[in-house]
Amino acid sequence: MNLSISRRAGFRALATGALLLISAAATGAAPAQAQTFTNVTAISGKLSVNAGNVGDNITINVENGSLVVRNFNDTITAGSFTCTNVDARTVRCNSAGITNILVNSQGGADTVTNNTTLQSRVFLGPGSDTFIGGSARDFVNGDGSNDRLEGRGGSDILIGNDGASDQAIGGTNTDFCTAEAELSCEEDA
Repeated sequence: MNLSISRRAGFRALATGALLLISAAATGAAPAQAQTFTNVTAISGKLSVNAGNVGDNITINVENGSLVVRNFNDTITAGSFTCTNVDARTVRCNSAGITNILVNSQGGADTVTNNTTLQSRVFLGPGSDTFIGGSARDFVNGDGSNDRLEGRGGSDILIGNDGASDQAIGGTNTDFCTAEAELSCEEDA
């Protein structure tokens, strides 16, 4: 085997690799990462809010007959045809036929506030999180860290999980709670 041919092939492969790397950097290509935005859909009776792995501050309100979702700490996108972006932090969805809310906030110190009369299922993920519920039944899983879960109205199920100082505040009606500190909770979940 001729050594000069081997070297040429090696240099050619090295140059090709370097050109590909430079091209990827110039076009902004990057390795795949976890979701870094909040996606909102309204499909089959459910308003779904799936957040990225940041400290979210999400509110869900009823405004002029529409469901309005805001994330004050992250970019938000409308992921279904019944929802539209109002701005970079707000999505408005048609409320017709929506009967419940599902929120997955992932990691980070999140705050989720449900200011509606709809039932919600909320999974807060790791981080010291805060949840403030609506007037209907809320099922909330705080996951890890120290969480503050406030059910307000409805018969709520509030589960602090792995934190050492979780707080569950049931509110009105019969609430089921699991936390180190429980207030207005009639039964343990």
